Amino acid sequence: CAASVDANETVEVVIDGHSISARTVRGVSAGDAVILARGETLTLHPRHMPNSIPVVVKRRQYLGARTVITVALPSGRRVNVELLGAKVDAVAGDSAFLQFSADQTRLVAQ
Repeated sequence: CAASVDANETVEVVIDGHSISARTVRGVSAGDAVILARGETLTLHPRHMPNSIPVVVKRRQYLGARTVITVALPSGRRVNVELLGAKVDAVAGDSAFLQFSADQTRLVAQ
């Protein structure tokens, strides 16, 4: 799609066959965009939640007051999720759902 969208418009984005909502940046074309999400704005859940996609936990690392969990998307691509002060029961091999913040996830030009 060559049409561009307005800044701060909420759009549906498909990641590995699963839809999530994200905000746009001015002048982004749907066919030429990437998703940006800070690790600390992502959350991990044992069940499906709104704006989430299924993942598999690959690694959990404690770093003092925060925990970094590496998850694999259905395509195998990996994402690091940073959790501050949260109790995390997920261990490598667990299935989970990665939830994106629709307000803080951005669709930007590539």
